[in-house]
Amino acid sequence: MNAARLPSFLRAFGLGCLCLLLTVPAFGQERLAFIGVALDLETRQADKKLQDYLARNAQVGFAPEELEYEAVLKRLTRSGPGEPLFLARATPYVCVASEMLGADLEVLGTYVSAATNRTTYRSYFVVSRKQFPTAPDLPTLYAHLRKRRARFVYHSPFSTSSFFLPSLYFRAQKLFDMRENTETLWAMDCVRIPENSSSRLVELVASGEADIAAVWDGTRNKLARTPSGAAVHFIPMPMDLPNDLLVCSRALDPKVKDALRAAIRKMGPDEIASGDFRTWGIFEDLAEARKALADLRWQARELVAPVTVEVRMRKGSERLPSAPALLESVRQSVRLSATELVPYDRDFHEHVDYAWTLEPVHDGALVLRSAVPGFDEEEQVFRISFRSTDDLTQRVISLVHSRLHRIRSVWPYSAQPPIVIRDTAFSVPEGQLVKVQRITWLDPERDKFRAGPVFKARIDRSDYYRYELNGEDIKGGGGNAGALNPLGNESYRVLLANPPRERWLFRALTVAMVALLAAAALAAMLAPGRKRTPQAGGSGGSGR
Repeated sequence: MNAARLPSFLRAFGLGCLCLLLTVPAFGQERLAFIGVALDLETRQADKKLQDYLARNAQVGFAPEELEYEAVLKRLTRSGPGEPLFLARATPYVCVASEMLGADLEVLGTYVSAATNRTTYRSYFVVSRKQFPTAPDLPTLYAHLRKRRARFVYHSPFSTSSFFLPSLYFRAQKLFDMRENTETLWAMDCVRIPENSSSRLVELVASGEADIAAVWDGTRNKLARTPSGAAVHFIPMPMDLPNDLLVCSRALDPKVKDALRAAIRKMGPDEIASGDFRTWGIFEDLAEARKALADLRWQARELVAPVTVEVRMRKGSERLPSAPALLESVRQSVRLSATELVPYDRDFHEHVDYAWTLEPVHDGALVLRSAVPGFDEEEQVFRISFRSTDDLTQRVISLVHSRLHRIRSVWPYSAQPPIVIRDTAFSVPEGQLVKVQRITWLDPERDKFRAGPVFKARIDRSDYYRYELNGEDIKGGGGNAGALNPLGNESYRVLLANPPRERWLFRALTVAMVALLAAAALAAMLAPGRKRTPQAGGSGGSGR
């Protein structure tokens, strides 16, 4: 039949079906969410160009989601079985923090910067030329910040260049956002501005409303010839950072991932050409970007504050001939456990976090009692058999990793809910109550802090990567973990109590044994007395 003779509604229906078929994504996949950090107009335009290019060349449809830094972090960490699949342009620290919290990500690519013509960039401290007629080096800058109470401004705690990297250098120099100096820490003011703009940070320093900020190459190049840029110095920090990363759900169909990679490989040198984005490249092919991301992962890992352990003999056992060797063996286990535990030094440390008492039972056996004074927790009791002092050291190391209660801090980047990064072999189940204590650090190296009251909080989520605490429980204890400042000297210590895996069995067996003994005793008491039966012939002799 001639198509021209078909009724108009049939022709329209056929064209509609054809258009629908052409717009259905390949590989039978649903449209992917395209997640991007909402920054500025040029970045949004670059994201749109990237989506259009991938839709044409990889035959994948997208549903855009523009989110703030914190919202992107939460969205990526929801990735897993049953969650919507996505492709995301993530800033470096958001990507690394998401991995720390268990996001199931795969890095596909990174972009080539118009500012640097590279796949990496630098972060720069920004200071006023009025304060520094000549550009200072980093040691001079740090010395200046210690002499006066400086005002540091930033726009997001998840910005790699404007907050995370400078926070590493500040903490290394013992500069904290706090009310006043301590014996070893210097105070500064850290203020988050409402605008999500690096350019605004430079303007505040140039006008004298702030003393210091930090920005990246793109902002530096953009403002270099403006009045604000001319009024400040840009001091480079000595670490390369990877450009924004293109990441996807690891569970995404391998065929779709291959199609995305093939499309990225075909990109021209200026395929995007919007803002700082020239083009995108395959991450595995870019050694410089891979190294920068690996360095950032290492710097971003959660560092656990040193936890002190005092080891002593039980009163009355100090003069035993074996006491010195036992003490040395257990003290070495603290050092060799490769954990946050450190031997307590009374001339250096302020607090005893763990008090271990050794009680010899006989040759080759002792009882180790572990108390955590700051938390008023019931002491743990470990019965240890050993063949030699070296064997004792190894057994205590194993005990530390698998059975000892551990002290951790709430991750300072937690918004809601409060999070403890998990790095212990044992797990604490959901629903368990843990003891929490708010502290104010006076000198972290010396384990010197001012402690608040201890309260309890419930673990709402437990997995391989994190424990989520109940925020209402934290508030009920007089705190607000969501208001923690990564540059502040306040924190929450959490005692992760190792579930007593063997105690219930030990008690059950003890009860069973006592019951059996009682039953045996009762049976003996109730048994009728036995009478001796005379032997045949009596016992009066033979009659001879």
